Amino acid sequence: MKNILIIILVSVGIGQNIRSTDAVENVLDNLHLYASEANGEKYFDLFAKNAVFFGTDISERWDKKAFQEYGMARFASGTGWTYFMKERNVFFSYDGKTAWFRSEERRVGKECRSRW
Repeated sequence: MKNILIIILVSVGIGQNIRSTDAVENVLDNLHLYASEANGEKYFDLFAKNAVFFGTDISERWDKKAFQEYGMARFASGTGWTYFMKERNVFFSYDGKTAWFRSEERRVGKECRSRW
């Protein structure tokens, strides 16, 4: 599988603070956990209905339905994907209702390209 980076917009009801950063970090950590466990149900439950998944390849842009079809087929074989966090930065809009992140990750033997 190509190296991947997930971009998710998270709606939060409060401005940027430790609690809201922790909430975003928790979702991202769980995405990594469930993908490595090949737990498709829990993994895709973390995506909004209108989520868009971007991979590291410029051509990789999946709507949730297409990515879920791919992911569930892979997870059904018992194989997920595992990435290890090197660095992550979480950012919030001024009104605190939207969050985005930048992360650097690696998988065994390979550094993963980072994107915003």
